Amino acid sequence: MATALDLIESSLRLIGVLAPGESASNEDAQDALSALNDLIESLSTERLAIYEITRDERTLVASTNPNTIGTTGNIVAARPLRIEGAGLKEVGEDIEYPIKIVTKERWQEIADKTVTGSIPQKLWYEPEFPLGKIWLWPICNAANKLVLYTWSVLGTLATITTEVSFPPGYRRMLRYNLAREIASEWGRLLPPDVADIARESKANIKSLNVPILEMDCD
Repeated sequence: MATALDLIESSLRLIGVLAPGESASNEDAQDALSALNDLIESLSTERLAIYEITRDERTLVASTNPNTIGTTGNIVAARPLRIEGAGLKEVGEDIEYPIKIVTKERWQEIADKTVTGSIPQKLWYEPEFPLGKIWLWPICNAANKLVLYTWSVLGTLATITTEVSFPPGYRRMLRYNLAREIASEWGRLLPPDVADIARESKANIKSLNVPILEMDCD
């Protein structure tokens, strides 16, 4: 299993900072690790770079709108970058009722936002920071379970010895795109073939992660 340092040194060789078989200094490795984690965090904001949609069940606070989500929210969980889908399960039941995700404009069209009920029909997610806000209509009047389908954030690498664990294709994409990210910082021109592979490898990942779309109409 490759480590962050293996990936970093490979990227530094791609831009000519290191010769074959040469090792990076600790200072260079730490600087490159910071750039690598910036790259991974940036990829987490791109839907087609995300390889997994996570399904999670969380208990709502009854008669509360919005429910906040985050490490200190009403719902204690990682703050979602985006919610792809949602549902609701009543206490003691296994049936999952779908909830429609709506835009801010559709949410504004709801005249009476104080209506309550046991099964919400619509959800608008307001991705504030550090706590996101989950607005439901009708407001759930019971401590039912909210089912969320959210983007899985790509995990950053804690140290240069951390193992790189991503699906097939991601290591190559990270190597070449890290080289593209750090070339100017190290005072190097990015070789054209490295730039081409950086684009190609990222495009391959995105083509693999394109969601399967279903025809729908109101």
